[in-house]
Amino acid sequence: MPAVAKTSDDDIVRAARRIVERDGTVGLSMQSVANEVGVRAPSLYKRFTDRAALLGAVEASALASTDAHSDAPRRQASLRSISRRWAVPTGISPRATLACTR
Repeated sequence: MPAVAKTSDDDIVRAARRIVERDGTVGLSMQSVANEVGVRAPSLYKRFTDRAALLGAVEASALASTDAHSDAPRRQASLRSISRRWAVPTGISPRATLACTR
């Protein structure tokens, strides 16, 4: 019988998103996410192949939570915050990452 999952992909992505919003992408590691959700870091690799895959899931979550044509300023502000924190360490223009929200 398979072991009961301690956490879901959604739990992991929400935890990673909180870390990125709080500390930027520099603060995002598999260990920091594992600590946040209460599991061991190696177990995360069963769900996400690496940090980049997890960061991609965070980005997709942020994009899904805001409608590009919505007047939901709080959600768009959250997306902009994540975008800026993600873009600076990677050298990508925050405007380029926000182009899809306009």
